[in-house]
Parts: sequence; structure tokens; C-alpha cells
Amino acid sequence: MPAVGTGSPASSLYNLYNMNNLKVNPLELPEIISPVGDFLERNDLLNCIRVSKTFHSTLIGHIWKDVLVAESYSRCPTGETLQKHKKYIEAITFRSDDEPDAFLRLIMKCFDIPYEYWSLQGCDRLQFIAFEGWNCYEPNDHLNLLLKNHNSTITRLCFKNTQTSRELWETLLGCTNLERLEVSDEDIDDEIDVFLQVCKKIKYLYLNGLSLNRLPASFLSNEDSDYNLSNIHTLSLKNIRVYSQDSYTKAYCLGVLVRRCSGLRVLEFFDSYESFSFQYEQYGDVFYKEVFLQHPWTQDNLSELILTNAQLKDESTARLLRRMPGLKRLDIFREVGQLSLQELLSDKQEAFDNGQMVWKTRPQKLCETVERLVVELDDGNEGVAQAILSICPLLKKFVGPKITMTEIANGAEWVCTGLTELTVYLEVDIDQETTEGMEKTRSVFKQLGKLTQLRSLKLTKRDSNDSETRALDLRLRTGLDELANLKWLRVLSFSNDDHQEIDLEEATWIVENWPRIKYWNGKLMCDLLAPHNIDIGQKD
Repeated sequence: MPAVGTGSPASSLYNLYNMNNLKVNPLELPEIISPVGDFLERNDLLNCIRVSKTFHSTLIGHIWKDVLVAESYSRCPTGETLQKHKKYIEAITFRSDDEPDAFLRLIMKCFDIPYEYWSLQGCDRLQFIAFEGWNCYEPNDHLNLLLKNHNSTITRLCFKNTQTSRELWETLLGCTNLERLEVSDEDIDDEIDVFLQVCKKIKYLYLNGLSLNRLPASFLSNEDSDYNLSNIHTLSLKNIRVYSQDSYTKAYCLGVLVRRCSGLRVLEFFDSYESFSFQYEQYGDVFYKEVFLQHPWTQDNLSELILTNAQLKDESTARLLRRMPGLKRLDIFREVGQLSLQELLSDKQEAFDNGQMVWKTRPQKLCETVERLVVELDDGNEGVAQAILSICPLLKKFVGPKITMTEIANGAEWVCTGLTELTVYLEVDIDQETTEGMEKTRSVFKQLGKLTQLRSLKLTKRDSNDSETRALDLRLRTGLDELANLKWLRVLSFSNDDHQEIDLEEATWIVENWPRIKYWNGKLMCDLLAPHNIDIGQKD
């Protein structure tokens, strides 16, 4: 056999020869073993590396890829074992177990973790470090050392319920490839200016339960400053507290933060602190105005917006959509009505040009780009759900308001044939026992049957106290067989429906035609479905 070199034609011939050689055991080929390892749990991997040398050399990297170092985890490998395999490490999580009855351990946590992990060097694949639960001690000297040793490889950091310091944030300024920062349950006080400088470097910023104190005056002013956060394209703000800002309101401060992210593509906002206040509706409106209605408009790239508890009216949602250049995802609390539908269909948008608001032609209508749409299940938006399903071809997930069987039967064809999740309140407004009612019912089944990628289908009202709530009857004689192509369906929910019935014929059909069905929510005949491992109950 001729000599071969890596990547040469002869090498390809050599590999082909081996693949066709019946003496070659496929379980000795790393190309086959490695993909299998991606689906195995840690215990299974530990067993597999004992099978053969090939298994060991191929799968050992999977075991060391993610390392958990916990203060009470006594099996953390050290010494020669750690040094030999550190080249495989891609992620390290340092986790503390807060035991209230162990005060001494709370103040000595860092010393419960082998110092070898803090002083590691040469982990060329190390990209992610998570630090969780160190709220009673500042292990910054230890963490600083690890970060400095890997400041060119770290791309993602997570601090959860951990005390940080100005020195730590200054160290992060030296992490040249840091792109993603997640901070939860932390107070940012004297180090706020350095923290904001770190934020200038990154692309993904996730803040949850954060307290921001003493925001710099230059950051809050309308004048240009050093706090340009244009690199951030994904921003998540959850339960943020803002203190000591003189006359500036919380909504104003967060609005400034968002507006300084001129490259923003994804914005997520949630505030449970204000959710229980009688003034929350006013607060949500103020936040909306501070972020989206200030001059000039800076969000020229925004395409995903998640405002899960903002109390916006249809006109406010429409005004927001009018300024969005594209739309992939919209999760919004309250309503999407006729005005919003007009904006989804419009080929025009508002945009700032030389300081003036002008109308421009969209490259694509928003209805042609949106992939996920979640709106409040408000019964007052008649026709909206049917319209959205008929005009948004790329839609993958839709959680919407009420839709009636008559609207579906008499309406336009649904164009979102790639839909994977559908949640609507399907109102039965026809008599399913009459000839006309059966025809309309079959029309509804036909529309649903075209959604061949569906994984989850939920068709009844959430949190309904109406004992008369009734869902679509699943009967073969009225069209259940039209759903034969829903081979990917896992969840079928008739929540709060006390009238749904199913016979043995339909139950048998379901088991035979929906091979992936696992969860069923509704009043059914448990003795028919339970033997087939279909769970009956409150499942999502």
C-alpha cells in the first residue's frame, strides 16, 4: 500500500479501503465512536472508556469537557490526573453548597477547593467559567489568577449569587475575547464604572436580580460619554433594582441602558418587583416610552423583543412594530390587535434619517420574517389568531388569543406549515353533531393536519373557571384521521376541559398514528391510554 499523508487523495483512498475492509471493526473507528459520545451521560461515558483503548482515547475528552468543582464534592481529580487531562477542559463550574449550620466553611470556602484549580495554566480550550453561590466570601484573588492565566481563551462568564469586587471587574477588562456575561443576584456599587467598561466589550449581557448603585452622571446624561455599548446585540434585564440616582427614575435609568446599546438585536425585559404593584401598568408604559419613544431612535437592528409582563395596548404594540426594521420574535403581554396586524402586513416602516422621522420601504414585511409570536390570551381579539396563522409563513411557535372553529373553517389557508408549537383557545361555536357541524369540524382537522412539524398542540383556555368550556371532539367520524401526519406530536392539551371524551377506537388510532405522543392533558379514559405510556395530567 502506498504511503499516505493527512488530507491527501491517497489518504482518502486509505480510509475508503479501511471502511470496505470487513476485518475493520466499526467500533474501533473514532469517527463512529465520537458522535455517539455526544449523547451519553457521564456515568455511561465512564463505563465506555473501559471498553478499549480506542474508546478511551476517543471519549476521554467528553468526560473532561465540562468540569464541576464543588466545595463538598470530594471526588475532584487533582495532581497528575488533572494536569494530564486539563487540555480537554472547555468549561469549569465552581459551586458552593450554602450550609447554614457550617459557619466556618462559609468563611473558608475557597480553601475547600483544591488550589490546583485556581492556579491552572495551559487549558487552551477553556472558554466558560461559572461561579455560583459564593455570597458570603469574596474569592476574587483565586478567581483573578485563573482568569489572568486564560484571559485569551475565556469567552463566557457566569456569576450567580456571588460577591464580586472592583479588582475582579478590572481583571475582566483584560479578557480579550470575552463575549458573554451573565450576572445574577449581585450588588454592583463602587465598581459600577468598571462594570460598565466591561459591558462595552461584550456581545451578550444577561442581568437578573441585579442592584445597580451610583450610576455615573455621564452615563445618565443625554450627552455623549465613554459608555457606548454598541457591541451588545443581546440584552436581558430581569428584576433589576436601581438605587441612589437622585431625581432619575428606575425606568429612565434602564431606558438609557437600552438606548446606549445601538447594535441591539435581542431585548428581553421582565420585572416581577413591579408586577404586584397597583402602579405596574403605569410603570410598564413609562418603561416602554423611555426605551422606544425617545429621540433619536437607536434600535435600527432590533428583531427579537420579549416583554413578558409589559401592559401594552394594541396601539403601543403597533407603534413599536412600525419602527422595527425586521421581526423574528415577539413575546408581549396584553394584546396584538388590528392595528398591529396592519403593521405586520405593511411594506413601510418609520426610520430616522438625518435627525428626521421618515417612511422607508421594508426589505420584507414583518409577517414574512417572524418565527415566534407569543401574545396574551385575550378573548377580545376576534379574528387575530386566524389572520396571523394565515399571513406568517415562517412561524414556528404561536401562543395567541381565541380562535373559533367557524373562523378556521371559513377562513384562509394557514401558511405556517413549519409550526412546531401552537397554543390557542379554540372555541367550539358550532354543533358538532349536525351535518354542517361535522363538515366544519373536518375542515378544522384538515387545517391542523397540515402542520406536520407540530410537537405541542394546546387548544383550550388557560385558568378557565367556566365549567361549560368545551374543546374539539376527537372522533374519527368527524375528521380525527386528518391528523394522521402529525408524527412528531408529543403534547396534546385540553386544559380545563371537562367534557372531552375518547373511545377505544380513537385511542387505538392515536397510539398507532402518533408514535411520539407522551403527554395528554384533559379528561380522558385513563385505562385506555395508560398502558401505552401516555401520561394523563397537567403536563407542559
